[in-house]
Amino acid sequence: EVIDEFPFFSFLLGDMHPHVLALPFVLLAIGIALALLLHARQPAASGRGDRLGSRFPLGWTGFGLAALCLGGLAFLNTWDFPIYLFLVGAALAVRLAWNRGGITWGAVGEALLLVLMLGVAGVLLYLPFYVGFQSQAGGILPNFLFPTRLSQFFVMFGPLLAALLFFLLALSGRDGRGAGFWKRFGGFLAAAVLLPILFLVLLIAAGVATGAGQEFMRRLMELPVVQQQIGGLSVLDLVRAVVARRAVTPWAYLALAGLLAWVGALLARRVAASDVTEEAEAPLYAPSVAFVLLMALTALLLTFSVEFVYLRDTFGTRMNTVFKFYFQAWVLLALAAAFGVVYIARYGGRVVRWVGVPLVTLLVVAGMFYPIFATYTRAEKFQTEPTLDGTAYLDRQQPGDAGAIAWLRANVPGNAVVLEASGGSYTYAGRISAQTGLPTLLGWDGHELQWRGDTVEQDKRRPDIERIYRGAPVGELQALLDKWNIGYVVVGQQERAAFGVTPQAEARLAQAMDLVYDADDVRIYQRRD
Repeated sequence: EVIDEFPFFSFLLGDMHPHVLALPFVLLAIGIALALLLHARQPAASGRGDRLGSRFPLGWTGFGLAALCLGGLAFLNTWDFPIYLFLVGAALAVRLAWNRGGITWGAVGEALLLVLMLGVAGVLLYLPFYVGFQSQAGGILPNFLFPTRLSQFFVMFGPLLAALLFFLLALSGRDGRGAGFWKRFGGFLAAAVLLPILFLVLLIAAGVATGAGQEFMRRLMELPVVQQQIGGLSVLDLVRAVVARRAVTPWAYLALAGLLAWVGALLARRVAASDVTEEAEAPLYAPSVAFVLLMALTALLLTFSVEFVYLRDTFGTRMNTVFKFYFQAWVLLALAAAFGVVYIARYGGRVVRWVGVPLVTLLVVAGMFYPIFATYTRAEKFQTEPTLDGTAYLDRQQPGDAGAIAWLRANVPGNAVVLEASGGSYTYAGRISAQTGLPTLLGWDGHELQWRGDTVEQDKRRPDIERIYRGAPVGELQALLDKWNIGYVVVGQQERAAFGVTPQAEARLAQAMDLVYDADDVRIYQRRD
């Protein structure tokens, strides 16, 4: 099972996770990449300052802005940093190729140097973040057993892929008739189809023939996700399972390989072109067209890569990699599709216009059913008073907790530790700390594991929390409060349900602490100085 979020779902959810909060910086990074590509239209000049500008098309001010933006992505949502560094680097490479009259090793080398400088500068600008940064990433693993079904892929990206498909047809109708196009397409297609298969074959061969490979395969076979699929069987059984799975569901992989080859062939023609203007009647080789192809190429590479590899993390499967890559692919494909619809309507051939525009329109309208009806459902059919207050539901559903939270906000300093019931992710557990910003001893179980990578700290705290709520002797209770520097203990319906808090347990709390709040069946105890 994968996480298949897309932007509107995140907005509707009110999601405050990094992949959403980083979106403004993502769009800024895309804008910077576009600015670099459009700068190709500026005539070359001479002079010391211009030599600096020729190193980085937007000058040192633009270099600083790009480093600030890309470096910000690294600490906002680390996955985005390499993605948009690649897009900016690709735009730089195309721009330099245009400046030099075609693809040369000099242009490639200069682009790589500038990208390296951008990456280093982006890290240095946010160096304090990296001093204490700890990653859950445990390397890159092959995705042997879980290819994506084409139907699943279409559900995720269908309207966007349709717009991209007809956009490519519109370009190919004018540019894809020569032998050069088919030669480029064939080369890219062969690479996209064969290289991943070769990668998996070599990986399995190394796992059989070498000591290091055998150790890697042994650890791979011990992964829970592999054990669930093939049990404790041999590498040969794994090979059979891989072949069977890939043979039954090859269509998403083949479709992506074809789209990658198609986009690559059209883009290669534009990189080699010398006529890069926007003013032509049908801007076949305009920088804007090349940039849309770059965005599409980046998005397709992201979705293609998770068919064969994923980042090892706490989840142990490709779930999170698919989530993070698909989310960015959705953004890039959405922008490319918006441009593509306008392009096919204005410049597409008769068949492309007559078929493409109505079909894409139909798919987009069908897709709009989700934001319309999901909003209606999520907003409780608009029967409640509209508000921007995300805590308003508490007054209706949990008035006791609402009153306690209001009291804590008004009377407790921001560094005081407030003890409450913890519990599973996406539950009501942790409601006090979430609504007040006050620290607590333990948050959602799953998210604590995700952020820490293990359960060592949680295992230390959970038994002590239970002892406090289940009525530890007064002396032990005071020792636990001191041990964890707990200033306040909340006892409400959540705690009574989680720990079975008895009157005797509350009586011991009252002996060790002061009762400072008591309303609507919620009590708050304060530790004595």
